Formats: sequence, C-alpha cells, structure tokens
Amino acid sequence: MDLTQSKLTKAEWTSVEVPVPDKEKEILQLLQDGFHNVHVRRNDTPTLATVSKIEMTPQMQDHLYAQYLEPLIADLVQQRQTLLLRWRPTSSSSGGSNNKLKTKDLIRMKSMDGKIDEHRAHIYEFVVLDFCKQALLAKASSREATFFVYTLMELQKAHIPTAHPVVTEFVQCVLDAVPVTPQHVVRHAYECIEQNPYLFKYADKTLFEHQKQLFRLFSTDAHPKLVLYTAPTGTGKTLSPLGLCEGYRVIFICAARHVGLALAKSAITMQKRVAVAFGCETASDIRLHYFAASEYTRNKRTGGIGKVDNAVGDKVELMICDVKSYLVAMHYMLAFSPDDEEEKEDQPSETRDVDLVTYWDEPTITMDYDNHDLHAIIGRAQLAAKNLFAGSTRVQQRPPATGAGVAFAGAIGVDHDRRRGIWNFVHGKVNGLAGKVED
Repeated sequence: MDLTQSKLTKAEWTSVEVPVPDKEKEILQLLQDGFHNVHVRRNDTPTLATVSKIEMTPQMQDHLYAQYLEPLIADLVQQRQTLLLRWRPTSSSSGGSNNKLKTKDLIRMKSMDGKIDEHRAHIYEFVVLDFCKQALLAKASSREATFFVYTLMELQKAHIPTAHPVVTEFVQCVLDAVPVTPQHVVRHAYECIEQNPYLFKYADKTLFEHQKQLFRLFSTDAHPKLVLYTAPTGTGKTLSPLGLCEGYRVIFICAARHVGLALAKSAITMQKRVAVAFGCETASDIRLHYFAASEYTRNKRTGGIGKVDNAVGDKVELMICDVKSYLVAMHYMLAFSPDDEEEKEDQPSETRDVDLVTYWDEPTITMDYDNHDLHAIIGRAQLAAKNLFAGSTRVQQRPPATGAGVAFAGAIGVDHDRRRGIWNFVHGKVNGLAGKVED
C-alpha cells in the first residue's frame, strides 16, 4: 500500500478526469439522493414497458399481455392445471379493456418485436415466467423447486413499477400452489441464498443501513458531533462523503493516496467541486479542479479555462487530502466559511463552521506498528483536531475534551465493547505521539 505523503503526479491528476462507468454512476447518484431520502430505492431491471419505450396505458398493457404473455401463461396453466386451479387474472390487466389500441401504436409495437426478442433473456416478465415454469415442473420440495420458489419470493419484493401486473399476480399464484416451507429453504440455503446469482441481479439498489444511520444523523441535527463510523469492507464507507456533500463541506483525510484518488474520480464524475491537498507545506500547494474554480483566466484560443487561481476556494465542496496536509487543508477550508465574515463573528464559537465535516478514512492505519514514519504526522493532526474540534471537525476517533462544545453522537455499525477497544487503542497511541510532538 502506497502511504507516501507527496504531491500528485501529472498522471495521477489526469486519471481522476476519467469518468466512472454508467453503472457506478447510478450508485453515486443513489448516494447523493440518499442524503435527502434514506429510503430511496432504484431498480433498473428491463421490462416490456421500458424496452418498448411506449407510454403505458390500459390498452397497451392489454396488448402486451395478449401478444407476449398470455401464450406463455396459458401453456403453464394447461401443463399444471391441478396446481393452478385458483388462477383467475383480473380483467383490468388481461385483455379486459374494450378500447382497441390505436393504429399508430400498433405500428410502433410491430416495429418493437425484433427488439423485444433480442432482449428477451433479460426482460423481467419473461425471466420470472421461466422461473415459474421451472418451479412448477420440478419435483415437489426438491432442491430445484425450493431454489426457484425462494427466488420468486425475493423478486416479488423488488420495486419494479413498470412490471406487468398480470405477471405479478401469476407469480403469487405459483407461490401459493408450490409447497415450499422454511425448512426446505434452510436445508438448501447454500444453493438458494449464498450461491443464488439472481438475488443481487434483480434486487433493488438501496443504501446500506450504516449509510442510512450516517445520513439521518447529519440531516436531522446540525450541531457539532463526533461519530465513530465502522462497517464491513466494500460497503460504501469511502463513498459516503459524496452523500454528505449534499448538505456539508467535507474534508476527506486518507493516508493511502489511491483511496483519495478513487474518491476524487467519483466526485468529479458527479460534478462535485473538488480540491486536493497532497504533500502540502502551505496553502499555495492546494489545487482546485476546474469545477471548484472561482477565479481563472480564459484560454484565448479555445475559450476554456486557462490558469486557475488556487487561492480562492469559496466554491469547494470536497477537500481530499493526505494526513500530512490535513492542517493546511483545514485552515484553507475554514478561511471560506461562512461567506459573511460579520455573521461569523456574531456566532458563538460552538456553532461556527457547522457546515464543515472532517471525514477521516482508516484513522488507525499504521497503528499496528510500534514505530512508523506516519506516527508523528498523525500525532500532530490529532493534536490540532482536538484543539480546534468545536469549530472545524465532526468525524473523529475520540470525543473532545470537556467544554469543547461537541457531543458524541454514537457509533455506527460497531458494538460498544469493540468501540471502546478501538478508542483506547487510538487514544493511547495518539496521545503518546502528541506528547512527543509537544515536547
């Protein structure tokens, strides 16, 4: 792991300009929207309605049912009549409309036949009907029947508003007809749950629970606070600052530069106003991305942005820095908050700069070494963070000294015993280092 506290190279700076893939961009947008609504749900599974790209009306739904779905359902009902005795589709969604489809819509649908056939293997309605067929034809209570019934049960929970209502009704009829108990699912849990590729493929995209807790904490209470934030690897901790940027300015501290570069790339893709501070000795070493530039010269030949004045960072939403540059980055961000200096002077000290969040990624890094080059740097940063906590920081490892004006808001995703252990570990290491620095 590269823990070098040095300036970015030209290649590293250029790499953050490359946009992330569209699939990743959807997740980033989910994080941003999740700050305002933690219950946000997205599901981009293709359906007949989304593939055909035609406005859905009762007449259009009836046509899709008659053209593509009714033959498949009728065939299954004929094969398993004894199991599907209760199947009675509702008239409103199965050809019961008296109004015929308009001629222009019929022409458009006819031109869509080839496209629907091309994407047939991925269209939700055809996928679940195939699962229904597999569940009905499998031996009762067998591994195959349990697998497909459990998969259908989970797919029924997905929020796919464009799915054809008749298919939803038929799936429920199949679930009622095929006898699968919880005991069967437990017996075949490895195949049905752990090794089931369809559960994640068709599931809704939502925030992780720890992200919901974090966003609730910062969207409902504007007072300075301390949060100990821990969650499993690969569950979006490093990207959570993108959500916080919807309501706060964020200083993101990372010892490993590749982590900061990955966040910068995602943030720039979402057109966040980003500044970077790596290997900085003074504020003049901080660099602004074009989105964050307030004052700059124009390139006379291209008309684009030429030279940026990096000293003016009043637009910066996300500051990404290494541990060495934290103090420089912090003072830089404080210099531009709030906009009205007179208003800032009138505010009590515990409520100034309440829009600023310090987000320290992997704060215990290198703490498993008795001696490391980063220890002295971390010690200085911790000492400054403790002294300036009330005015500038929010996310740290330990609560501030009494009277600092910052409340401990609790731990997210960690039990109290483990939290106490981490606290004592970090507190002892850093306090010892800070003492050496003071001496």
